[in-house]
Amino acid sequence: MLMCRALVAPAAAVAFLTAGCSSVIQIQNPVHTSGPPNLAYYDPVPNVVVYFVPPNFKPAEPWYVDLDGTNLTGLSPAAVPGGTSSQAIGFTSSGTHTVTAQGTCGTLCSYPSDQVTFQPPALVYNSITFYGSNRDLTNHVPTSVFVGVQNFRTVPLNVTIQEVSLST
Repeated sequence: MLMCRALVAPAAAVAFLTAGCSSVIQIQNPVHTSGPPNLAYYDPVPNVVVYFVPPNFKPAEPWYVDLDGTNLTGLSPAAVPGGTSSQAIGFTSSGTHTVTAQGTCGTLCSYPSDQVTFQPPALVYNSITFYGSNRDLTNHVPTSVFVGVQNFRTVPLNVTIQEVSLST
């Protein structure tokens, strides 16, 4: 009986100290969703936007915002309590991506992290299987090319086709 009480006391203390503790860096974009079938889960994500929650966020303490485990170092403007910062992002592959934000309150403690998982739409062309295949186009020759989007989304998506010159 004494052993059970000895284990309950530290657990209760930890629960008390962390109750009401929330992330000091909140991800505003991409939008928090519950995942599929919520359509916002598939919306385009051109940039990451985070909010630094006052008064607990301290820019001098270690903190980070990352995309798929890679630190986003171009957030602008500089982090300040009560401010927002953003960074443009792009993807070279389709699939699921994750943004994570974490702030600390010193060397030995940290606040809960904020995390958003999303799957931006992937464009596919000249295919019906969502796997793109190259299609060389010739100037001034009408050519049919299929362009599709992998998943539905809640916002319009504009596609522009432009000529790119390859230098050798």
